[in-house]
Amino acid sequence: MATAPGSQLPPKIVQRLAKAGIGTRVVRGQIRLSRNPPKGVFRMTPARKTTHDELKRLVAAGLDMMPVDQAEARLIADNSKYIYRDVLARAVIGRLIETTDNFAMSLPFILDAICSTVGAMLYRTEDGWVCLNPGDDDQVVTMVSGLPAWADQVIPPAGITQLHGDGSAGPGSGDQLFTLTNTGVTAGTYAGATLTVDAKGRVTGISAHTYLTTNQTITLSGDLSGSGSTAITATLGNTAITPGTYQGITFDSKGRATGAANQSYLTANQTITLSGDASGSGGTAITVTFANTGLAAGSYQGITFDAKGRATGASDQHYLTANQTITLTGDLSGSGTTSIAATLANSGVTAGSYTFANITVDAKGRITSITGGSGSGSTGYPAGTIPTVVQVAHATSGLAVTFGAAPTNGNLLVALSFNSAANTLASGWTKHHENTSGTDWSDVCSKVCGASESTTQQAMSSATANGGVIMWELAGSLGASAYVTTVDQIEQNGVTEIIPVYLPNAPGCIGLAAVAVITATTISNLKNTGTQDALDNTGNRRMGGGHTDLTQTPMVGVAGKLSASGSCKALACLFSA
Repeated sequence: MATAPGSQLPPKIVQRLAKAGIGTRVVRGQIRLSRNPPKGVFRMTPARKTTHDELKRLVAAGLDMMPVDQAEARLIADNSKYIYRDVLARAVIGRLIETTDNFAMSLPFILDAICSTVGAMLYRTEDGWVCLNPGDDDQVVTMVSGLPAWADQVIPPAGITQLHGDGSAGPGSGDQLFTLTNTGVTAGTYAGATLTVDAKGRVTGISAHTYLTTNQTITLSGDLSGSGSTAITATLGNTAITPGTYQGITFDSKGRATGAANQSYLTANQTITLSGDASGSGGTAITVTFANTGLAAGSYQGITFDAKGRATGASDQHYLTANQTITLTGDLSGSGTTSIAATLANSGVTAGSYTFANITVDAKGRITSITGGSGSGSTGYPAGTIPTVVQVAHATSGLAVTFGAAPTNGNLLVALSFNSAANTLASGWTKHHENTSGTDWSDVCSKVCGASESTTQQAMSSATANGGVIMWELAGSLGASAYVTTVDQIEQNGVTEIIPVYLPNAPGCIGLAAVAVITATTISNLKNTGTQDALDNTGNRRMGGGHTDLTQTPMVGVAGKLSASGSCKALACLFSA
């Protein structure tokens, strides 16, 4: 056999051919295969005899070919690397011609060189093609570590072994009786039953209703009364009507009409008499006379009335149509035509300044008597600058508020916060007081406003919707040292009233107070000393609060009622100028 010029056989093929007694050599650029001569004494073995016979048949085929065979062989060999004698020779011995990129040789011959066992199969490994010898009867080919191998056939058992769950069958193979699992109901017949059915359509509960199956006593009540088993004498209940005859119809105590008669109404002319505010009588016509009203007949503001109160005449009246002098008297005095300089009448007190004064005020709010007193500040209010409120903002579902205008540089922001999250202070704020009892923390914090402050402010940085805050902007350069003191309470649970939290006010101070209702209960009646700044029953925290100073009340704080039992927390604090 020859290959294309310049071809080479792979080394592994050369080794396998050598083991089979076949040598290789290159002749004029083509690989030639031939039987290697035996070493030593030549002995004719069956294999050698077969080869020898094949060579003889090849030679004979080349000599005895018919012209037509030669022509067909030439057509097959045309434009290939074979000669027609190669085609005829391989056809005689029953071998095909195979071509590859590297060599051309008889495919059966190469396969036999690898394995010639009947029933064997070839498979590819990393090293090359390997023979898989025939396995035992009934064995099957399986894959082991990516390579084919013989294994005993696993025959599954016949039929279902066992079923379970909502039913059961088996264990066993073949035909098995399937039985549904009991649902817990008692087998039987139920009339007018109430059923409980699961998602699989099975009845899991059933109860029968008992109806009349024989005579039994039945009692009537309500608008009818009576009782019996086979017959009932029913009695209609009384109504609120008094038995009697009304407009010709007679009713009994049970409201039933027991009699009726036609009534005679106007069927012809009859005398009718008027009385009261009008008088007169007649059958077909009545002359009506109004009764006197008691008004004296005469003219009033240009309108004339008769004794019966009827207007009988009127004329235009002339009022101010030009300037004229008007004079004020009484608590005011003064006069003028187009304008009047009014002077309040003296109340009898001496004008002046009074310290810790005792005063008398009349019903018109005027001081009618005043005398100076003495004391150390336990009553009245001494001179001094009181911090004033610039603006207030609050939130009921969070800890951030938005003012109507940006806070002024140098003013003091004061926040009374309530929240259920961590008690973390925001940047720039000072914490003066805190109470950690219950659901919510309560804190008193302040901050000195800087330039270009935002309208949105937040003292506690904890981001939570479960919180509330009231925040005041106080005028003046107060600073963090303006804080004086705080009084608060632990969380009050299951209450219907806001327990009062009051703090005595002090000279030169402003008091701030707030309450937060933690539950969904609303504040129905808030009592706040001084000026109320917030009352909001929306959001997660119902909020209320306000401010005061000694010019309004000696105490600062809050109290009130809740619409229902709930939980709340309150505090009050003082800041000085």
